[in-house]
Amino acid sequence: MLDVAHTRNRMKKSWLTAQELATLLQVSLKTVRRAYRNGEIPMARFRHMVRFNLAKVQRAMERNGRSRLRRLN
Repeated sequence: MLDVAHTRNRMKKSWLTAQELATLLQVSLKTVRRAYRNGEIPMARFRHMVRFNLAKVQRAMERNGRSRLRRLN
């Protein structure tokens, strides 16, 4: 049987807010906002909210050579 609570928790962790991403990357919120506005990291809009998929951000950072990614591993 499908565990709905588990699925919801996984979905919540898949899409992060800018603040959550900044905390994980140990950078400021302003740095995250600047990065997505400059096209350095991918983001998705859900109505008026901006969300980040951690796996896609990690891949983008690897391509861009961002060293802060190493802190996540």
